[in-house]
Amino acid sequence: MLEFKTFLYANLGLTHTVALDGLCRAALLKRKGKGKKIDVQPHEFARMLSVLLRGNFLERAMLAFTIMDIDGDDYLRANVEFAVLLQNSFDYRIAASNYDVDPNEPYRDAIQYLVKKTGALIDQALSVTAFIEVCSKEPWLVEALLPWLPCDLDNSAFQCLFSRNVQLPSLEVPPRFSKIDLRKMVFRSRLRKLTSGYF
Repeated sequence: MLEFKTFLYANLGLTHTVALDGLCRAALLKRKGKGKKIDVQPHEFARMLSVLLRGNFLERAMLAFTIMDIDGDDYLRANVEFAVLLQNSFDYRIAASNYDVDPNEPYRDAIQYLVKKTGALIDQALSVTAFIEVCSKEPWLVEALLPWLPCDLDNSAFQCLFSRNVQLPSLEVPPRFSKIDLRKMVFRSRLRKLTSGYF
């Protein structure tokens, strides 16, 4: 596991510890019947790199959801994941309008803004289908709570080592899905994960 984290840090510039832990957890998550090995196997490593470097919108959105789902309950909640992932994100002396009176103002405002954008209320969690639907309208949400994608420069430099055909996927213009198509795609993707053991 440490080797996988070191590789992601050294070669792709991923430095956020929660993102590194989430990527490792996501790589191991789809295992079944393979004992309690905590090492990332070669096929899991290759699949994870494929999604990180060249994954399509749906693959990246589903991976983002898995990484951000800290407690593993298949939901994103404002008072759990949003609160934990945004913790220590601000320099309060700079971001707070009145640091002495209310230093937590930017943290609280950021959570309220994301709750408004995603529709994830305190008593209503965000499922994977709802998350992908929201991200198809607001693509920046895929990385809003946690920086987990390698930057384009690191991505293209790493791809150049192995291929002449460098592909940089864009989250800027995600595909538009109807609710029925989205549910079918998520169901098919989950079914593939369960039967193949891959992401």
